[in-house]
Amino acid sequence: MHTSRDPGRPEVAHPDGLSDREVVELASAYYEDGTVRSLLERAGIRVERQPVWSGSPLLYWRHLSRLLALGLAVDGRQRLLRAASSDFPGNRVFASDARR
Repeated sequence: MHTSRDPGRPEVAHPDGLSDREVVELASAYYEDGTVRSLLERAGIRVERQPVWSGSPLLYWRHLSRLLALGLAVDGRQRLLRAASSDFPGNRVFASDARR
């Protein structure tokens, strides 16, 4: 079976990292530094713990996913998706994945 995964990008092996679908959806909804920082703060990730904005939403969210998988924040993935779901209550990716 062929996948479209970028072979140069490591897969998130830890269950608390973001899925590719979540990364793409977050990058689409939160693509500016200020909105990203606000979301992360509401998810309980303090500013000093947040990665530096790279200018590329997809790269930023992929990097954050790796940090979440490594344990950046307790229940970080779920808290992040709950906060995103509160901003976009009709978004099925945020709503369904926040409950996992």
